[in-house]
Amino acid sequence: MLDDPKEKKELMDKLILAAGNKEGNSRFAEFRLFFTTENLFQLVGISLQIVLGLGIVTIAILGLIQPMWLSTFFSIIGSATAMVGVYLCFQFFSRNSVFDSLINKAIRRVIQSQN
Repeated sequence: MLDDPKEKKELMDKLILAAGNKEGNSRFAEFRLFFTTENLFQLVGISLQIVLGLGIVTIAILGLIQPMWLSTFFSIIGSATAMVGVYLCFQFFSRNSVFDSLINKAIRRVIQSQN
């Protein structure tokens, strides 16, 4: 219990102000915040990981890799890579506030109207 409660209150006030910001209500402003350089790099990396993982699995299934044990190994590695890429894609889209649910937006409006 060494934390300062005033710091927590200030952080909560900043979050409430950021949630109720009037200039960020348009869809264009939300998508502009979503497509930053960092987010674009992450999306490109995630999509490359999924495509390359599925490509390796496809090559292994077609039999272009000749020793059967090596083909099996690459198939397992490729499918694991594709699964991790899909999981990262899910995490990426779920942590961004662009796709907030109607309930979350309603809660923000209620908090803003109380202040």
